[in-house]
Amino acid sequence: MADLDDRTFSQLPRLAEHAPQFTEAQHASQHDVSSRTSPTVSLRRSQRINKGIPPRRLCCQAEIQRKTEPSCWDEMERLPAAAKRKWITAAEEEVVMFEGYMRTR
Repeated sequence: MADLDDRTFSQLPRLAEHAPQFTEAQHASQHDVSSRTSPTVSLRRSQRINKGIPPRRLCCQAEIQRKTEPSCWDEMERLPAAAKRKWITAAEEEVVMFEGYMRTR
């Protein structure tokens, strides 16, 4: 590259000389042609009658998961004595941790 001078570069073809020149109208007409020739595709719609309904085989699992954890304190109080005691112990531990956290702030 060191032995090339300005005359060598002046003899090289310029990109603009070889690139096709389009007017704005030609450019727009190319887009119009492509949009007119594209086929119209209709949207696919589901024909399933069970759309949005979970399979029956999952119903038992959903029921089991729903009943394992009470959503409020009243539901917890209706649990058997052993389960109720576990929930109360866990709640007391959370209160102690929260109080410790608040003291460190």
